[in-house]
Amino acid sequence: MKRQYAVRSIKQKKIICGTLSIIVFLVISAGTALGQEMDTLGCAILDFETIPGETPVEGLLISTQFFDSLGISFSLENGELPRLAKVGAPATAFGGAFGPDTPAPGQNIGSFFLTDDGVLSGLNAPPLIVSFAFPIDTASGSVLDIDFDETFTVEARDSSGQILEQVIIMAGDPGTGDALATFWSFSRDTADIYSIRFVGTRNAPGAFGLGFDNFTTCAPGRVTSIEASVIAPTYLPQNCSITAKVKVDMTRAASPNNLLGSFDGTLNWDPALLQYSGNSGLLSGFTGSVNNTPGQVTFSGANPNGVGNIVDILDVYFDVIGPISSLDTLDLEFSSMTAASTTTNLLDILTLKDKPVTLVEEGLLGDVNVDNLVNSTDALVMLSYDVGTQLPPLFLDRITYGFGDVNYSSETNSTDALIVLSYDVGIPVPYPVGQLFCPPAPTLAPLLSSATLPKVKGREIIASSLPLNGEAVTGNMVDVPLLLDMSQSSDKLGSFTAALEWDPAILQLVKYTGGSAEGFETPLVNDLDVKNGKLIVANANPYGAAGIVNILNLQFKAIGEAGSTASVSTNFSALAAAETFTDLLPYLKVSGEIIKLTSETEQLQTYKIENFPNPFNPATTISFRLPQAAEVELTIYNVLGQQVRALVKGQMEAGNHQVVWDGRNDAGVKVGSGIYIYRFEAGEYRKVNKMIMMK
Repeated sequence: MKRQYAVRSIKQKKIICGTLSIIVFLVISAGTALGQEMDTLGCAILDFETIPGETPVEGLLISTQFFDSLGISFSLENGELPRLAKVGAPATAFGGAFGPDTPAPGQNIGSFFLTDDGVLSGLNAPPLIVSFAFPIDTASGSVLDIDFDETFTVEARDSSGQILEQVIIMAGDPGTGDALATFWSFSRDTADIYSIRFVGTRNAPGAFGLGFDNFTTCAPGRVTSIEASVIAPTYLPQNCSITAKVKVDMTRAASPNNLLGSFDGTLNWDPALLQYSGNSGLLSGFTGSVNNTPGQVTFSGANPNGVGNIVDILDVYFDVIGPISSLDTLDLEFSSMTAASTTTNLLDILTLKDKPVTLVEEGLLGDVNVDNLVNSTDALVMLSYDVGTQLPPLFLDRITYGFGDVNYSSETNSTDALIVLSYDVGIPVPYPVGQLFCPPAPTLAPLLSSATLPKVKGREIIASSLPLNGEAVTGNMVDVPLLLDMSQSSDKLGSFTAALEWDPAILQLVKYTGGSAEGFETPLVNDLDVKNGKLIVANANPYGAAGIVNILNLQFKAIGEAGSTASVSTNFSALAAAETFTDLLPYLKVSGEIIKLTSETEQLQTYKIENFPNPFNPATTISFRLPQAAEVELTIYNVLGQQVRALVKGQMEAGNHQVVWDGRNDAGVKVGSGIYIYRFEAGEYRKVNKMIMMK
């Protein structure tokens, strides 16, 4: 089978670098006729002897002739366009009065070069600007015949015109001299060169010329390559019917060869393992034939208009009949492939991607612990996998085979655990959980995709992880609740997976506890990397929670210096609604809170009041600080403004104080869930906060 490989090779030479401000005459050339298209790595050699759509003649204006094929355009810095010049035989190429300028051995100077005005002499030429539609990471060339106190500068510039790198070549440098070629090159780690500026000067009088050869650029964003692939499930349970899809990716093919016109191909497999059951016929408007023999399908097609982007060629259907642990490869071959309008042979830039498959034992969708049941144990295994907990090899294999991906999202996470828990308690789920698992056709939309789920636009879910009073005192404990505000959403929180990070040099994790929201009290947490300031947490509740949902509580010790800042950043990788299983990530907004560390002295000079946890059930601790002795009143009200409980009333000393509210009113009766307001008065200081009781 043919496979395509390409290696980028750019000649490089270290050149003296510096700054140059005097502008003079410039000539540019290219060596061969290879450069009118990008290679498979986006590299090309400019060639002014073969110009797309033009016949090279002296004086021809050069601007955008190379733009469609290479994404390269030319201009002079004064706004004019450069012109093509033609040179004579090597002995007179750069002015015979200065000697026989024979090209360096192995260097092809060609016949045509690019100059400012189409002639080979001058001292007043404006700089030449070469611009790239796609940022490049590599450029190289050779400057010919630098002598007579000449200096040449090549500048690589970014999208704003700032100089990224600069090469200065001076007469007398290694490689310079009469009839010699001096190489220059740029090779950067990232593709950030948007233009190259060429400037030359000469301190000695007289006519002269400078020439370029082997001018090569590489633009990774302009890659010309085509990939044909077989898309199919990797693991094939016995007794299933599966679909293999043949596709051709034309998205990285440069114009005008970016439309697939015709092809002849075959798909091969082991008929003892996979039994052919039919095919879709040619797709994407191609006409032709599809034929099958045992273990092979041959197909040929043509479309005079051509098709671009991802091209669907053919779907082939199989029944899995082989024994467990059998290995096979869906082997793809093409004997011909051409572009639509140009009939260019595309096999030279074609890469083939086969599909290895493994036959596995049949089982139930959602059964990851291999007990032929789907229940909360499977959900626990899924959550454990989601947070990175080590699993028995049998369970891990089962998840790898796809039995845990119950919503066909291509990954197993807390959303799958939520679906399994819902199934286990009898809540209807729109997936074939508990049924014989056969992987769906690849690249198709999930059985219940986000496009078909009920969504309410414009209703944000806000995640926050802020200390209760927004500050922390060096040496003291800092309580940080992780909250999801669902109050603007019509959905209830069903499941989540989140990774938390912080600076362990400023905040040291002391402990964590589950959320106060019902059903989220016992999350699964991976705390193996807390020394490096990382923690992963996941949970699922089939009945869900609404309003402000407390899903985790962290307690840190502030060990950083006073004045330093930190944050507990939260990255949610999964967030789903209960009952509907809607993906809530598109509605999520994570607020960026900053924790500022203060000293004990600064802390004691300010008032502070907070309660933790919040939301809470069944009790919460209200902490407050007095910088000086004062008459204190702390009273709780309901949302109607009616007094619920008077917690503190009387004179208190300066310092930190705590009082617990057990959720009861002044009569000792337990109050209902909802929002409550506590009012704090200390001398002239007044503060009103909200808290939420949840049941």
